[in-house]
Amino acid sequence: MELKPVLNSSDREQFFELETEVYTPYPQHPKTEDPLLRAMVEGSSAFCSHASVLPYLILEGAKVSGRFAFVRDPNLPDHIQIAWFEALPGLQGVCELIISTARKLFPDCRKLVAGLNGHLNYGAGFLLQPFEEVPPFGLPHSPPYYPSYFKGLSEKRMLTYRFHMPEFYAWGKKTREQTDLEGISVRILDQGRFAEEIALYTELNNACFTDHPYWSRRRAEDDLELFESMGEQFQPRNLLFAEVEGKAVGYLYWMPDLNEGSKDHYHSYRYAEIAVLPEHRGLVTLALFLEMLVQVEALGCVWGEGGFIFEQNRASIIMTKRYYQRVYGIIPEPWRYLAVYETGL
Repeated sequence: MELKPVLNSSDREQFFELETEVYTPYPQHPKTEDPLLRAMVEGSSAFCSHASVLPYLILEGAKVSGRFAFVRDPNLPDHIQIAWFEALPGLQGVCELIISTARKLFPDCRKLVAGLNGHLNYGAGFLLQPFEEVPPFGLPHSPPYYPSYFKGLSEKRMLTYRFHMPEFYAWGKKTREQTDLEGISVRILDQGRFAEEIALYTELNNACFTDHPYWSRRRAEDDLELFESMGEQFQPRNLLFAEVEGKAVGYLYWMPDLNEGSKDHYHSYRYAEIAVLPEHRGLVTLALFLEMLVQVEALGCVWGEGGFIFEQNRASIIMTKRYYQRVYGIIPEPWRYLAVYETGL
């Protein structure tokens, strides 16, 4: 087995074509082209202007049996990432080969993490369970044998919670009637000021997530490229800003499940991110949730899924359980488990 750097257009096409071969036995895997991943591999992404993305093919003889990219982001200086990993089953010693190569290429790095795809905003994690369903838009599906390739590394688990929405809609209406939210306003993204609005999202990201596992500081141009890559799939209603005295103090980002549904009606959605400045948490967080409920009910969503949340992020888990218990009267069990894998170098 050997690692071959991706050097030309033929290599790049093999990098992308491998995914089809890997997932042929898994109809649950969403078949979607990721234009941003292609830009990363080609080196034309805004992210590549400050971070190194080094794509590789994993060869068994002449056969391409796997792929990944080393990512070195100066904003996450201690880590080398094994990003966008895909591989056929039955590879022996693949993790050891990747680690030994990383040690040679990056002798000043202290840690390696597998399953972080450049940045948390781009996605992270290998699926641990469940495997039998199509994941909502923005969450990964990967084969059940992937964790075995990283056996022996430290497993950092993430989880999601799933919600039946009609009960939440009723709770939201009652809560709006009973709660004084005077002084707090929530609005959707202003499409006419798109670049400025995404820069505001980036600013709030960097202010709120400094202590989050694997967080690295973002640039506005990175997030602008990310949202623009979604095209018409992203709508202004999907990014909500909360303001106090005219100043943005938090946001909530959600997406309908684009793996099913239509432009105006969806069966489910994913609550992806919420960030509120520490001094404004509480009622501002509630106001964002209540507005999101109005938006997703208008689309007819019956189910919702939140996360991913790292298990060590106790504050987010406690908040989710608190809302769940208020609505359903029970403490929820996680619905989906994911993981990234870490080791010292």
